[in-house]
Amino acid sequence: MDETIASYTWLLEKLLEVMCGRQPSVVVTDGDESMCKDIREVFPSATHRLCAWHFEKNETSNVKEAALRERFNRWLFGDMIVDEFLMEWSDTVEEFGLEESLWANQVFYKKEMWVNAYLREKFCVGIRTTSWCEGVNAIAKNFLQSKGTLFELVQNLELMVKDYRNNELLAQFRTIDGIPVMTTSLESLERDAAETYTRAVFGDVRLEIERVAAVNLVRLGRSLTTKIYTLEDYGFSGRNVIVLFDINMGMMKCSCGRWCRNGYPC
Repeated sequence: MDETIASYTWLLEKLLEVMCGRQPSVVVTDGDESMCKDIREVFPSATHRLCAWHFEKNETSNVKEAALRERFNRWLFGDMIVDEFLMEWSDTVEEFGLEESLWANQVFYKKEMWVNAYLREKFCVGIRTTSWCEGVNAIAKNFLQSKGTLFELVQNLELMVKDYRNNELLAQFRTIDGIPVMTTSLESLERDAAETYTRAVFGDVRLEIERVAAVNLVRLGRSLTTKIYTLEDYGFSGRNVIVLFDINMGMMKCSCGRWCRNGYPC
């Protein structure tokens, strides 16, 4: 009925109740202040990140210089470490005179919620925006009408859930029983990924496999049983990426953090 703190608190507590007390690990919102306060109180252990689409929209409204917008987009999506971001932010504040900018100070205060350097190792399965939620809303509109009775509302919600679950079963069937066509030159790697991931995620993994052709090996080192690969993207010499791999421990770690963030290697 409204977007007050009391209403959001009630809503989140009811969500926690139907989830048997299990808190979400990640919450993505448009940055509503009332919701932010309630999430901290009801889901204290959850990582709260701002929707990238809403942040870009807010950024476009408040930042007129194209060069400055590019900086914000780099911080929003780029792979970098926290110290690198803080150094760039300090230089940018001085370059563009943002010391007295209320908006810039506000977004810096919330940097842990939108800067990718702080979120790169949070397991978000690739979700950066609230668009998935909007997708569910679009599905709901096909089943619900404002003129219906409360009884019809419950019936239609049950139909919607059945339709939603049926789509999930179809996707699961295609994953288990379908055999995708191998299209890359690294067929053994691609085939193993096809057996490990769902079809939807496999599409993202295959894009990463295709990008192997654009990676140069700078050097290979070793520390006990761990191999240390120093790599660089073609065309970006000097920007090294460090990858640690230990087959005995079943460990692989890349400085980009995509494995921790999305659940598949870069």
